[in-house]
Amino acid sequence: MPSHLIKMKNSYFQREFSESTEERISTFFNFSDNENLLCAVWTASFLRYGFVVSDKALYWFLKKGD
Repeated sequence: MPSHLIKMKNSYFQREFSESTEERISTFFNFSDNENLLCAVWTASFLRYGFVVSDKALYWFLKKGD
Protein backbone atom coordinates (compact mmCIF):
# COMPACT_ATOMS: atom_id res chain seq x y z
CA MET A 1 0.00 0.00 0.00
CA PRO A 2 1.54 3.36 -0.99
CA SER A 3 2.14 5.95 1.68
CA HIS A 4 0.00 9.07 1.59
CA LEU A 5 2.67 11.03 3.47
CA ILE A 6 5.28 13.17 1.73
CA LYS A 7 8.40 13.63 3.87
CA MET A 8 9.80 17.16 3.87
CA LYS A 9 12.92 17.18 6.08
CA ASN A 10 11.25 17.04 9.53
CA SER A 11 7.62 17.35 8.52
CA TYR A 12 5.10 15.26 6.59
CA PHE A 13 2.45 16.60 4.23
CA GLN A 14 -0.76 14.57 3.90
CA ARG A 15 -3.66 15.28 1.57
CA GLU A 16 -5.32 11.87 1.28
CA PHE A 17 -7.10 10.34 4.25
CA SER A 18 -9.06 7.18 4.86
CA GLU A 19 -12.65 7.79 5.92
CA SER A 20 -11.96 6.69 9.51
CA THR A 21 -8.85 8.91 9.78
CA GLU A 22 -10.76 11.89 8.43
CA GLU A 23 -13.53 11.27 11.00
CA ARG A 24 -11.00 11.04 13.87
CA ILE A 25 -9.24 14.25 12.79
CA SER A 26 -12.56 16.07 12.35
CA THR A 27 -13.67 15.01 15.83
CA PHE A 28 -10.31 15.81 17.47
CA PHE A 29 -10.20 19.32 15.98
CA ASN A 30 -13.95 19.83 16.47
CA PHE A 31 -14.82 20.61 12.85
CA SER A 32 -18.26 22.01 12.14
CA ASP A 33 -20.66 19.80 10.15
CA ASN A 34 -20.06 21.75 6.92
CA GLU A 35 -16.24 21.71 7.15
CA ASN A 36 -14.05 19.55 4.88
CA LEU A 37 -10.53 18.35 5.62
CA LEU A 38 -8.10 19.46 2.90
CA CYS A 39 -4.62 18.58 4.14
CA ALA A 40 -2.33 18.24 7.13
CA VAL A 41 1.30 18.89 7.96
CA TRP A 42 2.59 16.59 10.71
CA THR A 43 5.83 16.89 12.69
CA ALA A 44 6.13 13.09 12.92
CA SER A 45 4.95 10.29 10.64
CA PHE A 46 2.89 8.43 13.28
CA LEU A 47 2.09 11.05 15.91
CA ARG A 48 -0.54 13.54 14.92
CA TYR A 49 1.21 16.70 16.06
CA GLY A 50 1.06 19.48 13.54
CA PHE A 51 -1.33 21.55 11.45
CA VAL A 52 -4.63 20.65 9.80
CA VAL A 53 -6.26 22.74 7.06
CA SER A 54 -9.97 22.61 6.35
CA ASP A 55 -11.94 24.61 3.82
CA LYS A 56 -12.92 26.94 6.71
CA ALA A 57 -9.93 27.20 9.08
CA LEU A 58 -6.38 26.28 10.08
CA TYR A 59 -5.97 24.16 13.24
CA TRP A 60 -2.86 23.05 15.09
CA PHE A 61 -1.82 20.73 17.88
CA LEU A 62 1.85 20.72 18.81
CA LYS A 63 3.65 18.75 21.49
CA LYS A 64 4.55 20.80 24.54
CA GLY A 65 8.24 20.83 25.51
CA ASP A 66 9.48 18.46 28.19
